[in-house]
Parts: sequence; structure tokens; C-alpha cells
Amino acid sequence: FVRQEELPHLNPNIGAINTWISNQLEGNDGLPGRSDLYTYIPFYIYRLLNAGGQMGLILSNAWMGTSYGQAFISLMRCFFDIKRVLISGSGKWFENADVVTSIIIAEKRSDPSTTYSDSDISFHTLSAKLVDVEDPSQLSDNILLNRSNDDVTTVTHTTNQIEEFRELGFPWSSF
Repeated sequence: FVRQEELPHLNPNIGAINTWISNQLEGNDGLPGRSDLYTYIPFYIYRLLNAGGQMGLILSNAWMGTSYGQAFISLMRCFFDIKRVLISGSGKWFENADVVTSIIIAEKRSDPSTTYSDSDISFHTLSAKLVDVEDPSQLSDNILLNRSNDDVTTVTHTTNQIEEFRELGFPWSSF
């Protein structure tokens, strides 16, 4: 956990990334001031990836239920096509972390746009702790093939369906 008061000290370029986001999206204000430090990372990575390049982010699951998290995921969708979201259904994945984590797999869009692409996003809930998974390669295969089994439950929604659910008040954590 990084206190927001420490962000300018830990990352003095935070203002610059919001300016860059604003320039890319014609006046968008960027990430809210209450955003966690990890929310800035994808926008640095965006500049390193080729169009169609993919990234995986391990981050706190706090973005799923906060107002800054909604701004974060909206901006992410302007720059990336989100392919998968993995969450834990059995507590923390890492013993040395104080937070429950999630993973986002996303593909760089060739140009940032406030018009979201209509694509599928797969949501995977891992029911076992990672250290208890007997066959990690089988788990990976099931995730990549969108198959549910004893270790993972998979649900896929189109981005249009997600927007309809969001308008009804469903947070990302509900997916």
C-alpha cells in the first residue's frame, strides 16, 4: 500500500502521465488524484509496446470497487483491449502481500480512443490458492481455452454486455 501523499515523491512523473493521457484523449483529465500507484503503470507500458502487443499486470483488486478504479479501467479500455481478468476466490495469492491481487491481460490498441472496441473479456476466478494447484500448466491451458474446472471458473462477456451491466450498477467485481 502506498499512501497518495507519497506518490509525488515515489513517482514525480505522475503529473506528466496525466498530461500525456489528456493529450492522447483530447482533454481527458487522466487518473484521479486518489488513484493507487499501480494505476499509472499501464500508461508507461503502452509506450513500450508495439500495436497488438500484450501485457499482464498483477495488481491489487481495489480497482474493482472504487471510484478511481472505475476511472482506471475506463482509461485502460481507451488504450488497451482487455482480454482476461483473473481474480482469487480463495484469498491472497502472495503471503508477503497485504492485499488480494488480480491479473489483467490486455492488448495494446493501435491508437487510443474513447470508443471502446466490441470484443470479449474473459473473467477467471481461481478457487484454489496458487501454491495448492497441482498442475499449473493444466490451469494455464484451462484459462487460455476459457474452460472451467475445479481450479478455475470462467465467464466471458462482450464489452457491450459489460457496459449494459455497468449502466445497471454492476461493478467489475461482479463479473
